[in-house]
Amino acid sequence: MIKQFVDAEKCKHTYCKDCVYIPERPLGLEVFYVTPAQYRLLEFLIQDLMDKEIGNRMHISPRTVKNHLTAIRKVVGKNRVGLSVLFVSGQIKIKGK
Repeated sequence: MIKQFVDAEKCKHTYCKDCVYIPERPLGLEVFYVTPAQYRLLEFLIQDLMDKEIGNRMHISPRTVKNHLTAIRKVVGKNRVGLSVLFVSGQIKIKGK
């Protein structure tokens, strides 16, 4: 599915699924698997929330948020922006699903 760019004035989200251009995924792109808790954390990450805000919503400490992000980055090898792009493009999935 190809997303269209939205005028920056209309949307203030940093990683909004409606604003990020995602080309159709060609066959052979790698898919990464994360735990359900890490997947939920990524859902909050694309909303451009700070670690403290993510922790409050997940009822975990900001340090645990950082630990989850570090674990995900070790597997995926991307920073926060890269993780967001992979997440909205569907290349990050929950283990066992």
